[in-house]
Amino acid sequence: MTAAIEAGSSIPGFQLSHVRAVQSHDFQRVYFISARVDAPGLPDAIGTWTSNRLDPSEGLIFSADDLARASTRWPSGRPSMSDDGAQLSRDCVAER
Repeated sequence: MTAAIEAGSSIPGFQLSHVRAVQSHDFQRVYFISARVDAPGLPDAIGTWTSNRLDPSEGLIFSADDLARASTRWPSGRPSMSDDGAQLSRDCVAER
């Protein structure tokens, strides 16, 4: 999933690290995927995406927060940062 999200960015040097996924209890098949975004001009930034699967060859990817929308081509989706699992996925990244 990391490579698939990275492939959606046009920012040179865009890489994800400390990637964490949390399944939401608000939806049957939604995972919030948060990661530290390593790119020039984005120090210590965390982005969040959603997917209906953790296998990128089978799932859809959506941007869940402003950083994800601004740094990748993945469109916004229905799950939002106020849904269950979103903040937890970010907290897991921030702890690392």
